[in-house]
Amino acid sequence: MEQFISQWGPASSTFLVRALWAFAIFLIAFSLSDTTQRAAQKNLARTGAGPNSVLFFGRVAQTAALLVGGAIALAVLGVDLSALAAILGFLAVAGTLAVQDITRNIIAGWYLLIERPFQVGDIVRVEDQEGTIENVGARTTILRNAAGDRVIVPNQIMFTSVVTQKKK
Repeated sequence: MEQFISQWGPASSTFLVRALWAFAIFLIAFSLSDTTQRAAQKNLARTGAGPNSVLFFGRVAQTAALLVGGAIALAVLGVDLSALAAILGFLAVAGTLAVQDITRNIIAGWYLLIERPFQVGDIVRVEDQEGTIENVGARTTILRNAAGDRVIVPNQIMFTSVVTQKKK
């Protein structure tokens, strides 16, 4: 037993101290993540954001706090975080590709809101849809067709397609 302690004692006690520190850091991050989530939700709710947005961004803030705390805890344990950084870089690229269409629609929406090629109340035809414009939002334009149906057209289509304005 003395041989085991003399051989592994210093190394194991150092690791045990690191493990306890890492655990403490993760517990702190866990409690801070809830606080971060509540603060993000409170601030977003104050701006008038919808309930789905409030919940989503609250969870994003909570997850970010947990990831940062987890990364710090792993660093305390002596884990090389370069592989984690590479994985996060890959996920960032994948996320960027995933939201590419949403980004295009938002940029097209900004153009439509600034340039105003058509306005609420105009009757337009775009691709195979025709109707009266009810709303031009950041991501979509809403038309009401002759049958009274609500048609939601992505702004990218309104931006890149030929839009025919009918006379009122």
